[in-house]
Amino acid sequence: MYEIPSLLDFCRRHGHKWRGAVTYLRLMGWRATKRRILSELYPSRSKDYESWLARYGTLTGDEISAIGTHIAALAWRPRISIVMHAHNTPAGNLRSSLDSVIDQCYPDWELCVVDDGSTTPDVAEVLKEYTQREGRIRTTARPQRGGAALAGNTALEMVTGDFVAVLGDADVLARHALYMVAVELNEHPETDIVYSDEDEIDAGGDVTIPGSSRTGTSTCSASRT
Repeated sequence: MYEIPSLLDFCRRHGHKWRGAVTYLRLMGWRATKRRILSELYPSRSKDYESWLARYGTLTGDEISAIGTHIAALAWRPRISIVMHAHNTPAGNLRSSLDSVIDQCYPDWELCVVDDGSTTPDVAEVLKEYTQREGRIRTTARPQRGGAALAGNTALEMVTGDFVAVLGDADVLARHALYMVAVELNEHPETDIVYSDEDEIDAGGDVTIPGSSRTGTSTCSASRT
């Protein structure tokens, strides 16, 4: 229970950073703000996580092959429907998100993407390209922006899978994300919700805030349809 005293002490000693923290809090929420401040208070934690990622965060060729063998042997291969909505998303960010789904080790997925009234051509052009390349990607467009709730509901109308996962248009999935969900569901078939944390990453893909609740790379959260 040392977090609260530590945060208060940090704010007392660093008034200029406190003002920045307030702005960050408004944009990112309490959980991400707490982790950001704690990463400055306890930098060794971040270093430990970097070491852990270096050791376990990248799949080797042998591991990918072993995952493929395990997937083939699963008693149940639930179909996971990933829903996404995009509004004027930069083409590079959107491509990264879509590529991270296509690159999944687990093949039993569908991606339902809603163009939420974009006023720039990038979203429509990228989505058209990807639907032509990959049959598991389906898209639709709203005539005007509806925001997360309405666009999310539009995406849900397209879903045909057993479970639903939500992916942000600037987020990327770890390559084994859906596989880990499928394994958990096989071990606990009564499960209705599978949840995991996220890491906030920068444009180069480096982790900046472990376990953040905002944009980043995730092992995936899914709920039964």
